[in-house]
Amino acid sequence: PIAATSFGGGTYSVSYDQTTQKIESTATVDQVSKILMAFVKKEMPQGVKGAVTSVGPLTFNGNIEVDGRDHDASGNVTGSGTFGASSASTVTQSGNSEIGGNGFEPDKPANPASIEQNASNTFTTPEAVLGVSAGSLDQYKTSTPPATPMSGIIYFTGNEWVAPDFGGATTPSTGILIVHNSTGTALLKNLHGYFNGLIIADDVVHINGDAVITGGMVLQKSSGNAVGNGAAHINYSSTVLSNLPASKFAVASWQDKQNQA
Repeated sequence: PIAATSFGGGTYSVSYDQTTQKIESTATVDQVSKILMAFVKKEMPQGVKGAVTSVGPLTFNGNIEVDGRDHDASGNVTGSGTFGASSASTVTQSGNSEIGGNGFEPDKPANPASIEQNASNTFTTPEAVLGVSAGSLDQYKTSTPPATPMSGIIYFTGNEWVAPDFGGATTPSTGILIVHNSTGTALLKNLHGYFNGLIIADDVVHINGDAVITGGMVLQKSSGNAVGNGAAHINYSSTVLSNLPASKFAVASWQDKQNQA
C-alpha cells in the first residue's frame, strides 16, 4: 500500500486487499478523483505440464504411483487434472509403477491419455519453469543443504543432495525446492517424507517408498531420469501450485471510474 502522496498538483494512493486480491489506485486533483481497480490472480507455473514434467526421458521404477488427477493439499482427488507424466522425450513404466491423469486412475500400463511424450518442454532455468524474471530467485541460493522440514523457497546450488527427509504427514515440507547448479547436473537422490509444493531439480533418482509429494515435480536434465524406488506417491495439485511463494501474477479484471466533485 502507498499512503496519499503529492504528485502533479494532486495526490495519489494505492491500497491492496490480500484476501480479495484487489489493487485500487486513487488520484485526486481539485477534488476530482480517478479510481482504477484491478483484481489479480496467481498464474500456474508455466513449466508444469503434469505431476512429473521433464525435459529428458522418464523411467518410473518400483511401485511408485504418479497421479496427474487434481488433488487438494490433503491428497484427495478433486478433478480430472492433467498428465501424470509429461516428457519432451519418452515415458517408460518399469517394475510395478502406475501412472494416471486426465481423469484416469493410475494404472500399468497407463491410459495413453495420462502420458504426454515428445512435448515442448524446453525450459532450462527454474525461473523459466515458474514464469518469473531471470535472476529473481538468486537471493534464495545456498550451497548448504537446508534443514527439514523446510518452508518457503530453497535454492540449493550444490552438486547433490542425498536422502533428504521432508517430514511427516502432519509436518510436511512446503513451498518451492530448487536443486540446480551452473552445469545443470545437480542431483536429488533417495527422497523420503512428505512435501507439499513444487520440486524443480536437474536430476532426480529414487523417490523412496514412504515419500508423498503433493503439487508437482519438474526435471530439467536432458538425459534420462530414473524416478521411483518403492511405493512412493506423486500427486498433482493445482491448489498447492496456485499458492506457491513465488509466482507470476496476471490481471483477472479491472474497472475504471471517475468521481466528480
